[in-house]
Amino acid sequence: MYMRVKDLLKKDLLILIIPLIAAGIAYPFLPAHLPRLLTYFGILTVHTSKGFIFFFAVMPYAFYKAIKAKRG
Repeated sequence: MYMRVKDLLKKDLLILIIPLIAAGIAYPFLPAHLPRLLTYFGILTVHTSKGFIFFFAVMPYAFYKAIKAKRG
């Protein structure tokens, strides 16, 4: 579904923008690779680039919209 920015409510924008700003501030301080999967013994098996943090910054907005759609 296509939504224009002017159609979003202020709360929607805050839930989207604040985590992105926090990720943008933290980005230069992160190492090049972040651990993504550790074994039971604490051995790193999978890592990802630090740009993946922006995916996590959008997740609160996605959850909010899913819950909002479910409630009606």
